[in-house]
Amino acid sequence: MAIIAITAWQDRQSGLVPQLAALLSRQMPRHQIVHLDLLAYPQQRAAVIDAASLLIVVMGREWPATPPNILMNDPVSMEIAYAINRPYPKPIIPILPPGMMMPQTHLFPPHLQPFAYFQSIMLSEGVTLEEEASRVHTEIQTSFRKQWQAVRDRGNYLWFKILSWSAVVFFGLFALAGYIFGNNPVGVASVLLFLLDLLFFSSILTLWIAGTVIAIVTRRPGWAVINGLTVPLAVASLLSLDLAVVHNLPQVLQIILGAVIAVILFVGLFVWPIIFGVNLPPYRKTR
Repeated sequence: MAIIAITAWQDRQSGLVPQLAALLSRQMPRHQIVHLDLLAYPQQRAAVIDAASLLIVVMGREWPATPPNILMNDPVSMEIAYAINRPYPKPIIPILPPGMMMPQTHLFPPHLQPFAYFQSIMLSEGVTLEEEASRVHTEIQTSFRKQWQAVRDRGNYLWFKILSWSAVVFFGLFALAGYIFGNNPVGVASVLLFLLDLLFFSSILTLWIAGTVIAIVTRRPGWAVINGLTVPLAVASLLSLDLAVVHNLPQVLQIILGAVIAVILFVGLFVWPIIFGVNLPPYRKTR
């Protein structure tokens, strides 16, 4: 359930906000429509804006005649400024009366100028309010889809960095293992290598699970299957090499098997994370 806040800005006569809020509540029963004008200012309104997924601002015909100095201290102006002046601004849908265009940027005080760039809806003459509410409902759903995509983009960008750097980390672990084994007594080296192996395999397991989960979340079943098979395939390859040694298979066969396993491990642990990370959708930070 999402919270949708709605307020009136310089609209003290039409009474549109309560009617629109009631219609949206009927059309969107799973979401909570909160009329900010009925709440105490500023604590309760700020708390609702913090929790809201979207803010609807119904602008009145009185707005063009409102001097900028009044807008500076107007409670609704402060609500809008609070919603947009944050690291990730709240989406806003301005509702304009028939025939009114969205005011230009220079008509707003500096802290409200980003408001001019939000996509607005202008009401039409001769159209029922229920039909207008349906238009607002459609715009809300579009905004929710954009928000969800932005969240996915941010998450994908984080995993892109993790998966891309994993190959470097694994290479560094291998190099560190070689250094420890060559520069420490056998007993000490064995303990350190055990701890290093534990770190190495726990990193592989974490990366494997995380990569598979994000492939599923981003709805790419093919990538999820391939990523899900990388670690089991690597483990099966290592077990097959152990069995080949235990059963004293011909040395040539052991060498071939070892080479194949080396290629599988290299592709699965070094190349695949980079391919997977590069093919994640890019992160686009938008206002």
